[in-house]
Amino acid sequence: MRWFWVFLSVGSMWVLMALGPLTLLVPFVCVFLIVNALQSKRSRPLLAVGLSPMVVLFVSGIMSWFSARPSFQFFGLPTPEAYNLEPETRCYASSSGCLVDGGEMIRQGPHNLGLTLMCAAFGWPPKTYHGFYPSQEQANKLTEDMVAIPLKDFEEGLLRLPAGQIEVGEHQAHRMLLDANTLPGDGTSNGNISVRAQVFEGDCLAIRVTNDNPDMATDLFYLFDRTTRRAFARYQYGSRSSNPPFFAGNMDEVFTD
Repeated sequence: MRWFWVFLSVGSMWVLMALGPLTLLVPFVCVFLIVNALQSKRSRPLLAVGLSPMVVLFVSGIMSWFSARPSFQFFGLPTPEAYNLEPETRCYASSSGCLVDGGEMIRQGPHNLGLTLMCAAFGWPPKTYHGFYPSQEQANKLTEDMVAIPLKDFEEGLLRLPAGQIEVGEHQAHRMLLDANTLPGDGTSNGNISVRAQVFEGDCLAIRVTNDNPDMATDLFYLFDRTTRRAFARYQYGSRSSNPPFFAGNMDEVFTD
């Protein structure tokens, strides 16, 4: 196979990745190139396979294991807890959306396979949270041990707990209040807002923000890695909003202004 055909094969596969159901042709192109390499005893077709989308995406899944946000990819409408860290794998998940064109298996499968193999071979990703992780039911029961936080303090980003004061930052506190359908400093709705917080097992910071306003009823339970101060989960109780949590777009965001 000449270099022209190598480049054409690689380019064609990447173009097919953007053409919905035609993405399913990419594996057949790879098989053709492998057969050609065996028959011609040349390495150029294998180079084209190595540059194919399936191999590149597989490698991206392997490399994702080393990142702060290793994520399994899926498609469809996310559930309220879809962006939470998975307790079993300690990986996240990311959705391509609810618009499906038929090529998702090829675009997402190799990445997920690479990440799955890394988790199976080496365990939890090194940069994600490895500490105490209560289930949604356990988190609800833990509320009984949580300390009520004055709303004014919370709006300033402060958590005054028996173990000491934790500064979470105004910006992050405001984002949690916005998730709970209230504006920071809004005297009208603030009377219906309650905030509770506690540190569990030394490494899990929990904050529960509840809006009792009948028109905007929201009950949210956040879990954070106390060491890195990254949010890794949010549970919703009662009213089920489909809005992603404030930390869904940037897992590197921390509790600082």
